[in-house]
Amino acid sequence: MRWWGSSTIRRQHEPVMLSPVRVVSLEAMPSVSSAREASTPRAYVNVYLIADADEYAIGQARREVEAAGWDVTGECSVATVSEHSFDAGSDGLSYYEQCLIDGVVVVFHTWRHEH
Repeated sequence: MRWWGSSTIRRQHEPVMLSPVRVVSLEAMPSVSSAREASTPRAYVNVYLIADADEYAIGQARREVEAAGWDVTGECSVATVSEHSFDAGSDGLSYYEQCLIDGVVVVFHTWRHEH
C-alpha cells in the first residue's frame, strides 16, 4: 500500500527591500488654468511617496500636485519616515500605511487667502 500525501515546501524569501517613504511638504495655490475661482484656498500639501532620493521625491511630489490642478509656490521640507515616525492611530500613520499600498498619497491642508 502506498500513501500519497502532500507536503508544503517553504522557501526562505529574501526580505523585500522597499525604497523609503518620504514626505514632501509643499505650499500650493490653485492653478490659473484650473476651474477654481480666485477665492479658493491656498494649501500646505504633504505628499507621501516611495522614493530612493530627495530629488526624485520632490519632482514626483510637484507632478502630483500640478496634476491635481494646483501650482507649487514653495517647498517646505523633505523627510524620510517610517511607521515609528508617527503616533499610533494618527492621520500621519494612516497616510504612511496607505502609501505603502498605493505608492503615493497626497494630502491638502487648505486655508482661505485674504487679500
